[in-house]
Amino acid sequence: MTVKENLDRLQNYLISHKVKGTNRSLINIEECVEIIKSIHSIIPNSLDESEIIVRQKESIIEQAEEEASKKRIYADSEAEKIRKNAEEKSEEMIIKANEQAEKLVQKEEIVKKAYEQSEKIILNSEEESKSIEEKAELSKQDTERKATNILNEAQDHSMKTRNGADAYAREVLFSLEERISTTLGQVRKGIEMLDESEVEIN
Repeated sequence: MTVKENLDRLQNYLISHKVKGTNRSLINIEECVEIIKSIHSIIPNSLDESEIIVRQKESIIEQAEEEASKKRIYADSEAEKIRKNAEEKSEEMIIKANEQAEKLVQKEEIVKKAYEQSEKIILNSEEESKSIEEKAELSKQDTERKATNILNEAQDHSMKTRNGADAYAREVLFSLEERISTTLGQVRKGIEMLDESEVEIN
């Protein structure tokens, strides 16, 4: 039986044992105590429900934080790969340009031409290197921006999930608190009625 059913049972019992023409009731104390014990045995189940809700909230928050951490690690890894790739290409271009310039300079009959050619190669290399570095920087910034967006979205999702879990838990706990408060009030009234009846009987 539920708490309400037990309270209805107690109320009906008290009313049915009321002495006509008076405000007194002839009751069996043991039977009333048995009803009250039934009510007490039900209340702990309601408290267990609130503990389950709190544990569910903590699990949801933990999953959201873990998801955000994974996305942040992935974004950092991608940014590092792009940066390293750009640096390697830039170094290769510079090395190749220097090697070509040295070969041209070694030929005495075309020293001047080799020098000019080497200057052009170096200049082009520097321009290409600069272009690669600029592209790498832009790519890095874009990756960082994407990583930031992913992190912000994950944090926003985590916050919304946390707030939703908090709101749900708060709503359920408020409802549970109201039910328990009402139940305890009814139990208190029943006990007071029993006390009054006991005093009148004595």
